[in-house]
Amino acid sequence: VRRNDVGTCAARVVYNRTICSDNCACVVASAGAQGNNTVFGVVGGPWTEAYVATDTSGLTATCSFTVTVVDEELPVIQCPTNIVDNNAPGYCSRNVSFPAPTIDDNC
Repeated sequence: VRRNDVGTCAARVVYNRTICSDNCACVVASAGAQGNNTVFGVVGGPWTEAYVATDTSGLTATCSFTVTVVDEELPVIQCPTNIVDNNAPGYCSRNVSFPAPTIDDNC
């Protein structure tokens, strides 16, 4: 689990290199992984990183793990200033107009 990079709805994730060991030589290949040092989004996750190790005899082993990016950046809201207005003479109320609050968020 990784929190978002400031100001974005994603995070660049770096993890330890996937390795294999065997009595014969082996190689590791991605099996649908986005890859190390990649930007993962908050939306669409959690992401599954999968790898397959193959030795020189053609035997394989697989491993996988998930990457979850969590948005921890609070939205920002700005409200109009306080409004003080008098009612018209002879009336107990008044129509008041004000601008909508402004809202900003990274996601």
